[in-house]
Amino acid sequence: MGRPIELVMARQWSALLTTPTLLFDDTGTLVYFNEAAALVVGRSFSESGSLAPAEWHAAFRVESADGRVVNRDESPLTDALSSEHAVQRTLTLRGMDGQRRQVTLTTFPIRGLSQGPAGVLVLIDLAG
Repeated sequence: MGRPIELVMARQWSALLTTPTLLFDDTGTLVYFNEAAALVVGRSFSESGSLAPAEWHAAFRVESADGRVVNRDESPLTDALSSEHAVQRTLTLRGMDGQRRQVTLTTFPIRGLSQGPAGVLVLIDLAG
């Protein structure tokens, strides 16, 4: 089964951006990240491929400003999927390369043509 057209279009668009961008489907699966995001992720998309929620959550350690681990239920991604509103939060992210980076994540929910959630686009500001 193919991806919804909204995710295909979002992937095409994010591939052109110089801003690090992650794309998740409506189940929270990381379905794509652009070349600019490879610095944050710690490897390229061609090396990692799609990651189910449990896989990417294990691969990336996400911490709040006070050093507390942010679990999947508290993540900006989950907030955006459930609320269907943009969410912005500054966090520390440990990539697959083990490097810790302070980042500001801005999540944008993507509504499908069927009017249900199709996924979430995440823009990453490395300045934090």
